[in-house]
Amino acid sequence: MFILVCFMGRSNVGKSSLSYVRVSKTPGHTKKLNFFTVRKAFTLVDMPGYGHNAPRDFVEMVESYLLDRQNLVRTISLVDGGAGLQKADLVAVDMFEVFNLPYVVSLSLMRLL
Repeated sequence: MFILVCFMGRSNVGKSSLSYVRVSKTPGHTKKLNFFTVRKAFTLVDMPGYGHNAPRDFVEMVESYLLDRQNLVRTISLVDGGAGLQKADLVAVDMFEVFNLPYVVSLSLMRLL
């Protein structure tokens, strides 16, 4: 069974950059779940961002994926270090808590560099 680690956060916070994906300067470019296997040890899941330009089916896609994964060991919620915690970030944290998902909140400094 593969170990899963998911990156989640607002649009353009740096999720795809951390997943070593070719990135777009346009917020909301990632529309589906993207999977990257790392040395047959684990799989990174790059999720679409919430907020600006989020896919219409974002909530259904993300919630159903996260709830159905027995091998999910951590969801990393990236927060824009320049903007700080926003209402949408707090909604995501509430979802992690309600669904009893393993998570960590991490600051992204992508826009500050």
